[in-house]
Amino acid sequence: MIKNPTDCFPTYLPLSRVVERRLKIMADELPFDAQRIKSWAFCMTVLSAAWTLEDHATVTQLEVDVAVAIDKTKI
Repeated sequence: MIKNPTDCFPTYLPLSRVVERRLKIMADELPFDAQRIKSWAFCMTVLSAAWTLEDHATVTQLEVDVAVAIDKTKI
């Protein structure tokens, strides 16, 4: 939900705002600690980038940007 589908990021908002909003929605709706949700999202994003690197010998800039946005989000 945080980064997929990748073509559903609004182009009129900064990526960091979209990621922060999605993380906050998850924190409000799920019975888990917000920091744990953020950490899980970061790990899954980096894992996805590792799989992409393994399969295609490259990582998309979007994956890097989403990981950075998650890391910088204040929750």
